[in-house]
Amino acid sequence: MSATRRLLPRVALALGTGLVLLVAAELALGWLGLVPDPREFVLRRMTPAFQQDAQGRYTTHPRRAYSTAPGFRWSPRHLGRDATGAWPYRGRPPVPRPPDDRTLRVALIGDSCIYGASLDGCDAPAWQLQRALDRRGLPPDEVLVCAWGVPGYSTVQMHDLLVEALDEFAPDVVVLYPAAWNDQAPALRRGDAELLAELHSPGLLDRLRLNTRVGAALLHLRDRAPREEIVAAWRRGAPLFGERVPEAQLPGRLLALIETARGGGGSGSPAVVVLAPAHPPATRRDHPRTARDAAAVLAAATSAGVVALDGQTILLESDAELAQSFSDYVHPSPTGAARLAEAVAVPVAAELERRRATRRPIEAARSPSVRALHPTVAPVLGDTRVTVELAGWSADEPLPVLVIGGVPLLELQALDDSTLTGVLMANGPGPHDLVVQGPRGMTRVRDALRLVEPELQLQLPASAAQASAAEAETGAVLQVRSRPGDRLRLTLSAERLEPPQWNARGAQRLGGTPRLLHEGLLCDENGLATLRLAAVPQETLWIQALVAPDGALPGPGLTARFCLPVALPPLRP
Repeated sequence: MSATRRLLPRVALALGTGLVLLVAAELALGWLGLVPDPREFVLRRMTPAFQQDAQGRYTTHPRRAYSTAPGFRWSPRHLGRDATGAWPYRGRPPVPRPPDDRTLRVALIGDSCIYGASLDGCDAPAWQLQRALDRRGLPPDEVLVCAWGVPGYSTVQMHDLLVEALDEFAPDVVVLYPAAWNDQAPALRRGDAELLAELHSPGLLDRLRLNTRVGAALLHLRDRAPREEIVAAWRRGAPLFGERVPEAQLPGRLLALIETARGGGGSGSPAVVVLAPAHPPATRRDHPRTARDAAAVLAAATSAGVVALDGQTILLESDAELAQSFSDYVHPSPTGAARLAEAVAVPVAAELERRRATRRPIEAARSPSVRALHPTVAPVLGDTRVTVELAGWSADEPLPVLVIGGVPLLELQALDDSTLTGVLMANGPGPHDLVVQGPRGMTRVRDALRLVEPELQLQLPASAAQASAAEAETGAVLQVRSRPGDRLRLTLSAERLEPPQWNARGAQRLGGTPRLLHEGLLCDENGLATLRLAAVPQETLWIQALVAPDGALPGPGLTARFCLPVALPPLRP
């Protein structure tokens, strides 16, 4: 007994010391920033979309593992084109809106393809569908199209996302775009169903992993494998941890997704439209499960008796080459997104027309109207403050949403009882509608604001005979008009691509192998930059600029964008 009594203090001391060390380690990991959030630390092992996030685009989610974050900015100085407000998803938010019995609502559910990865907001699927419905007599002041799209999502995550959209939005129509890529991608630790089970019903080890930094770090090291090794094994057809959603499980999960969609909503059950994903030929060749998954999507929709559309067939039946419909291995280009939206609009419009006939009409007199908007021309790179003067709204009401080109003005505030101000995010060039979306009604102003690209101009001698000695030596002068502090990367080529090749930075219009003309040309305080060209060309050359906002480099980053090229012709004697 005495030995036991002597041992107890030692055990207590050891336990106390261990506890102190664990607490110290927990605090140190947090203070050093090595494991700022144990849940985030662990869930970076779910998808590369979350792993590669360096700017706060994503946040942890208690049921779906992660989601896009509210209040995202490309940087403190620039909104970028993917910026978000209080609503964490991209595009037109679902609230505020007029009473549900007067507004037709369409929800898009999917991954980065529905999010609009590599697209400006005006070219993203939700706004493309909004415009396609508008052309069919269903304008955006009567129909609200909202997209719940999160990059990297599998069909497993989409189910929980759909449930939230149904509860929050009560849509009349649900459009599903599942299994485009992520289901067949390699699991980085476990399959998605198992990972989400850790969140929904955690065991002891899961609780340590999710709630303590020490547990997260130790258990992360236990099942760690280099991502390169995981991808290499997956490409060999033997993924180390399997695929995110095993192929055998996909049909059942698709049916569950469709049945959940059909059972939710507000004014009766929503109609469901399922769009099977499309892919470039190289993707289907190198990753054959993508084609099998698309076929499974069609089969599930047909089995469930809902509208089934084949994205691959839709794009193949277009006049353009299939490759022009994609920005990369899976994401539709603006051209592809527009074609898919046109096809989806046909059954969606038919359903909305049927439901509109049963609704009481929207009272236009209750909707706010736009008295003035300033400016009416702004640069595509965004960050421009816009003021809108309204009639039929007062500062004692909730702020409406002001949507321009498919995306909301951010940092919105009231200046007085009738004037609002907000900031534009980056968006595509051209005229854009303004939609005012408030709790009493909505209104639309067509072509209210025009976004313009940086302008390239060439000053040329009239001819070689008329050129001075200095002009003949220096050739032409290129002048760029953009914004103060913008930087440009200039390339030139003898070949111009028509149609262009789309990528995450817009439309690349130079063919062949473009040559670098200048790196980092800086616009002055007036937004001007001048470059004297070294020689007069012997053939017509095309010059295109990749433009990045002040503080960014016009390189591979997603904030830079291409603008329209300018022709540099040879001088004729």
